[in-house]
Amino acid sequence: MLDITVVREADTLVGVFFPDQIGELPADVLGERVDDGFETIVAQLEAYLAGYRLSLDVEMVADGTAFEAAVWQAAVEIPYGETRTWAEVAFDLGDGVTPDQVGAALEACPLSVFIPTHRLLRGTGDLGGYAGGSPRRNVLLVVEERNRPVPPMDLSQVDWDDLNYSPATSPVLSARVSVAGVAA
Repeated sequence: MLDITVVREADTLVGVFFPDQIGELPADVLGERVDDGFETIVAQLEAYLAGYRLSLDVEMVADGTAFEAAVWQAAVEIPYGETRTWAEVAFDLGDGVTPDQVGAALEACPLSVFIPTHRLLRGTGDLGGYAGGSPRRNVLLVVEERNRPVPPMDLSQVDWDDLNYSPATSPVLSARVSVAGVAA
């Protein structure tokens, strides 16, 4: 179970915070507690954690500096199930940006999970430096690793004569052919 507090303004998601972040937030960030109107957000999060959704698609606004927004955009561009390092993003952003600056921008992200900052790791590959903590980051990375889409194979490049394919010795491939409706 992923315990989070979700903050919205009207129908726009503006904050997703883990329990240990709550004490660090100014009271006006959270506002008054409301329990209804979050059905879409909850449904998408549950489907994402179960591996049925590869992205989260709700109207959201992340309040931050131009630099923070650039780092958050870099996180959004990392494909599902993959990771990058703070140093790689710093290098891509250029202008003398340091990995620590990238890490600080990630820490400031108000939309954890929805902006996949968990996909950005320290250069050592350790799971520290995540606003939600290492155990939560690990859960999110494991969910994505288990459910990462397999890229399609380019079968036009296969030399079928070299494979010595025989339906009798390859029942899985044989079943795939029959499912595709290929008649002998």
